[in-house]
Amino acid sequence: MEKNDIFAQVLTDIRQTIQLSEQKNRSYQQKKEREDFFTPKYSRFRLVIYMKNGKSCWYPSYDTQKRKESSFLDEQIGLSRLLAIVKDKAGQYKTAVIYATADEVPLWEGSDYTYPVVKYDYYGNMKVNKHVGFHKNTDGDLILDKVLLKMGVKTIKHLNEQK
Repeated sequence: MEKNDIFAQVLTDIRQTIQLSEQKNRSYQQKKEREDFFTPKYSRFRLVIYMKNGKSCWYPSYDTQKRKESSFLDEQIGLSRLLAIVKDKAGQYKTAVIYATADEVPLWEGSDYTYPVVKYDYYGNMKVNKHVGFHKNTDGDLILDKVLLKMGVKTIKHLNEQK
């Protein structure tokens, strides 16, 4: 496979993820706000939102999916859910950035989330890391391609300069 073919495949992967996040989700009405939220032990992505009032919010990606009696890993759905959160909070933030970790075991506590995946600014402009792609592993789980991610941009500054 040529290098151009690999990058074309990656570009379609990130576009599919963005389209997946734009699908309408069911709305659930909660009677009262909850203060205790479940935080997953493993999370490949972390969403950081810098609000207009100076505060920041952090959200983990929920990558483990459950169907009937089995569970499987789908990091693309985890990323698409974070993108949906960003779209829901449009107009409330200065900047929203989704970071990824290239660790083999992506622990929420203690992983190094240094690779920017997507950045939204105040005006709704979006910068996407072109080196984000997904593949199926031997267990059939859809996971982030960490080798390709490490080849890409490593900071927000480089993401802004990426052509």
